Amino acid sequence: MNEGPIEGVVHHPTHGRGTVCESRFRGFQLKVRFDKGQVRWVRRSDLRVSSPDVQAGVAPKRTVTDTPRLKYRRMVEAFKLGIVPDEAVHEFTFGRSTEVESIRAWLNDPDRSVLLLVGGYGAGKTHLLEYTSWMALSDGYACAMVELDANEAPLHGPKRVYRRLLQNFRYKNTEGRILGFRDFIGELSSQNSPLYNHKFLGGPLRQARTSGISEEMWNWIEGHESWMTPRLFDHTTCANLYCYLLSGLGQGAKSIGLNGLLLLFDEAETLDVGATGYQIERGLNFLRGLAMTCKSAPELGDDVARHWNAPGSFGARSRLQYSGHYSQIPFILQRPSHLKAIFGFAPSNVLRQTFLADEERLELSNLADDSLREVFQHMCDVYKGAHEFLPDQRVLDRIFSLLEQGLDDSTRMFMKTAIDTMDIRRLTAIGRITRSP
Repeated sequence: MNEGPIEGVVHHPTHGRGTVCESRFRGFQLKVRFDKGQVRWVRRSDLRVSSPDVQAGVAPKRTVTDTPRLKYRRMVEAFKLGIVPDEAVHEFTFGRSTEVESIRAWLNDPDRSVLLLVGGYGAGKTHLLEYTSWMALSDGYACAMVELDANEAPLHGPKRVYRRLLQNFRYKNTEGRILGFRDFIGELSSQNSPLYNHKFLGGPLRQARTSGISEEMWNWIEGHESWMTPRLFDHTTCANLYCYLLSGLGQGAKSIGLNGLLLLFDEAETLDVGATGYQIERGLNFLRGLAMTCKSAPELGDDVARHWNAPGSFGARSRLQYSGHYSQIPFILQRPSHLKAIFGFAPSNVLRQTFLADEERLELSNLADDSLREVFQHMCDVYKGAHEFLPDQRVLDRIFSLLEQGLDDSTRMFMKTAIDTMDIRRLTAIGRITRSP
């Protein structure tokens, strides 16, 4: 039996903080608008009141306290995969001061918009991109990152890449809170933004200002399957649609006082993994279109016409292919686009044999020995905080020496092997693993 209404601010274990909108089934279910933007019907019993000003008859549920030891254990589990958890990226970056300063200088230079981050597998590109995301948020940029995947988010699938970018869209508001795409649209809707005339973003902005955006419209503008019009197609030739959308978001970021929108692409070398020649061409078309949009290239204002010896519509000077359904949609909304992009690449032929050969690049070298030692020492500190155990210094020195000499310059493998070795020492010490006779 319900003991009284729940109103105001609540917390859900999965969806986080939100505000109760209405109830049904005699209060058994509540409609909650969560801070991340989604609106959900959830069970009353799953909620706890998070506002001290609201009195309710339901006692708050017991929650697990996020202690330092739990934080350390999360970090150790991430180390076993050769990565650093998002929450610790900014405090677990060593030996990259030169690269970090180069990226910061690039961020602060309005005339530089495209950067290639080049390094071998396991060299730390993903970690540096995540650190760049944290740095860009602090420097006043909205930021969106996508890990490209040959199946789930290939460059020849612009809509899927766009969808992943919006899932990871973040920005800091004036209060310093990190918010997502739906909050961003809500903030834009409160202004007299020129984006009200945007072919795709205009509808959600107008709806947000009046009746509120329906879940169906959210799914549509976020790139999920939808029958809403105008259609957002999943065709390989639709690069212009999604560059146009992203350039609109760059304009929107600038209009609410941010520096612009930074796009981060990890694993960009998967461009030609398992792809046909046609898919590689379409992927390069999207990649080149993104680069030209970030640079606000004047060629993007050219007339579009069907090419005499190739199917489809192309820009007169840009030579970019446009969607057959939306050939009138430009790659860029207006200049400047207020977009920047960093593409993480492993060394590959794509970097030497395409337009990318002329793009600015930052080579990511392997960590020096003293930086590896610093990484190892901090991993030891985290491991001790997680398990209250650490081998003696003589053993640690021996572990580091073997790792330093025996691995193929992969920071990822160094981290994984170091944690696995410490696990073996710990479990052996407490008798869970017995030595063979």
